[in-house]
Amino acid sequence: MFRKIISNLSFSPSLMGELGFYAKQLKHEERIRLFGLVFTALALTIHSIAALSPPESANNAHANDILYGGISSQADLLAKYDRNEQSIRDIMTSLGITRSELQQTSETSRTPSGLRFVGSKLRISSHSKSEHVVTYTKSSGEYEDVYFTANSVLPPSAHTQNATYRSVLTGTSSSQGAFAVDVASGNILLENPPISSVDQTCTYKNGADATNTTEPSAACNNVLTYSNSAFNDTQRAAATTTTAQSSDRITYILKARNTDSEPTEVYFTSHLTDILEYSDLTNTKNGVFDQITKSISWAPVTVMPGETASRSFSVRLKSAIPATAQGTSNPLSYDCTMTHGYGDVMNISVQCPPVKTIESLATHLPVITTSVNLALGGGLALLVLYFYLRARQQREELRLIRKDINTGSL
Repeated sequence: MFRKIISNLSFSPSLMGELGFYAKQLKHEERIRLFGLVFTALALTIHSIAALSPPESANNAHANDILYGGISSQADLLAKYDRNEQSIRDIMTSLGITRSELQQTSETSRTPSGLRFVGSKLRISSHSKSEHVVTYTKSSGEYEDVYFTANSVLPPSAHTQNATYRSVLTGTSSSQGAFAVDVASGNILLENPPISSVDQTCTYKNGADATNTTEPSAACNNVLTYSNSAFNDTQRAAATTTTAQSSDRITYILKARNTDSEPTEVYFTSHLTDILEYSDLTNTKNGVFDQITKSISWAPVTVMPGETASRSFSVRLKSAIPATAQGTSNPLSYDCTMTHGYGDVMNISVQCPPVKTIESLATHLPVITTSVNLALGGGLALLVLYFYLRARQQREELRLIRKDINTGSL
């Protein structure tokens, strides 16, 4: 339009009216372009600050972390190893991973798929065949456990981008083979299950005084089969087939069947750490709840051959479901799922606030590095600047043409 008016102006002086109208349009366009440029500059500044100094998650650390809060680098891991912070040196020693092997690790932003077992502080499931326990001796002489769980027992929500794209320090151990240390949690990932020094089914929480007790050898064999189920009393349906709503009451049932030909004692213990993120324990059914370990246990019971013993407890979902961000170090934390294991792992979906849906969608977005983010923002700023300067140049050219017409030069 600009070129058409200018080229025909000498042949048709009547186009002066259109030239004045076009000048007003260009002035209006220049203001819009200037506003867009200022807005883009402010947005790019905020974007740069967010990209260079990203905010930390409100759920950045978890009691499940071997190193609470994780590590920042290999040097940080070695420093904590030398100080034996949270018994990390004792744990590594029990696994046969040496300091020199930790020095040879390298950082990667994606967890290798071959590392199928992850060790952490908390137990996901009781009496699970897929969970392995490594008992280590602390420098104080006390005994503690680290629980290694196969990734296959984790719910699907954990196998998302949040779980796969995780910074880890990878290395190789002469005793354990390929291994990695999760940067966010300090948890240890192994290619093969570790050799357990104590069978995990042989330790339980005494229901009378909530102290660690070793079970008799008769209870440490494979004559017991364990299972669990849950019923949503509010919706009157199996809890795994419905989505739990706020204030719903759910009853969990733990079962142990004696497949032996002799009577056997059963020790019922259930770990509720994940369940209690979205609910409160309302009825222990004569069980003893440990506030520290977040577990419930009952006194041992003798089960006759072929018979099944059961224990139950009830929880009620919170009246306001928390919108807490999914765990950075523990993807199972606040993932809109209540995970419980007793022999096998059971997941109950929870109706979370809408903001959690946005969080879930965000985890499926492509991973873009900080440099790419800044490059895209800079490209957009250059594009907006170009259109502003173009509008400004056309308006200046039009001003000069109108000046030439008024002075008779054109």
